[in-house]
Amino acid sequence: MALYEALGYETMKAGGSLGKWDFHAWTGTDAVYVQVKTGRWAGTEEMEAIREAVVPRGARKLVHRWMPHKRLPDIKEVD
Repeated sequence: MALYEALGYETMKAGGSLGKWDFHAWTGTDAVYVQVKTGRWAGTEEMEAIREAVVPRGARKLVHRWMPHKRLPDIKEVD
């Protein structure tokens, strides 16, 4: 979330982080829904659920993969 806040986004953590999204971030012109993983990408079923998730028009669905000892995540945009 701190990465997006540093870029000027407002952020909100998803309750419990047990659903498809760990947090949401938005500006006046952009919105992202983010799933965060540590050390691996989301599995096939989870990626399919993210792909099928309904988000507002124009919002992007992202998966962030944090690897040990890296300062920034690898990011996949899910269509």
